[in-house]
Amino acid sequence: METRSIWTLFGISEESIKILLAYTSVIIIASWGGVSAYLIKIKRFDLRFSISELIGEIVISSFIGFTVALLLKSAGAPDGIIWGSAGLCGHMGSRAIYLLEILTLRYVKKSLNLDLKEEEITSVTTRPFNPTDKESKGENNG
Repeated sequence: METRSIWTLFGISEESIKILLAYTSVIIIASWGGVSAYLIKIKRFDLRFSISELIGEIVISSFIGFTVALLLKSAGAPDGIIWGSAGLCGHMGSRAIYLLEILTLRYVKKSLNLDLKEEEITSVTTRPFNPTDKESKGENNG
């Protein structure tokens, strides 16, 4: 008698389950990086805990961790490098997105032989938010 997974009853292959679990683990690791970054930030800047800020941090961390995992997987990186990079990029959050924007624009510039200066590339991207920067908060009145 052949033993079958419950997933095969729903038409889901074992390979699909393995892929789903791998990317779920990447998202969990990236989210964990985001949570740790948020806890460090509230301690360092003496901020109040906010569940909405924490959820925002988790969303950003999950996005960048998953994106970096996809890029590294397509480049053939080993799983340990993928998971570690997802966690580190999750911890970096918007800073990692900023760096990825710059790297992507540089890649496009090189691929399409565009005549762009470095200042033009970095000025296109958004500046990461710094909670202690008065200009970022709109408190600069003069």
